[in-house]
Amino acid sequence: MRGELRGLLRAKAVGIKTPAVYMVNPKSNSIVMELVEGVDTVNVHIGRVLQQQGEGEASTTENLKQLAASMGVIIGKIHAAGIIHGDLTTSNILVEPQPEESSKHRSLTLIDFGLSHVDNSAEDKAVDLYVLERALTSTFSTIPWFFEALLCAYSQTYVNGGGEVTQKLDEVRLRGRKRLMVG
Repeated sequence: MRGELRGLLRAKAVGIKTPAVYMVNPKSNSIVMELVEGVDTVNVHIGRVLQQQGEGEASTTENLKQLAASMGVIIGKIHAAGIIHGDLTTSNILVEPQPEESSKHRSLTLIDFGLSHVDNSAEDKAVDLYVLERALTSTFSTIPWFFEALLCAYSQTYVNGGGEVTQKLDEVRLRGRKRLMVG
């Protein structure tokens, strides 16, 4: 409970949208939080965009590029603040609907800080990114550029550390591939 609350409050302090915390009861180990309604997970949103508009259309690509950039920015911000999410998946980032005529970026909400902790380890941040990359590539192999677009925005946001984290990400990827090959 402490890790979740600490990560959530610290993310909120650096301008990341998270559910509001209404009450914390340490005796029952419970947290009462805002119910975020009318949103999709990133996973559902990407699937819907690809299904409704067809993968080759320019509007689909632009929509998804904006989403990737927005995700890169919020992840860059939490990592710059020393927050390791611990379970950074497409199910733990919520996407608010956007009116068709609006050119604004969609608002994203980060949830489920249950495995989060505060640390400046490039290794832990790289593992955060690796978990997200695996979630994206295993579900959406038809848009392999998505994660690279996300990483570009991440590096532009996390200027004083993003380069080290992306180098570590390459090492983490290699370890992951070896583990998959060996079993």
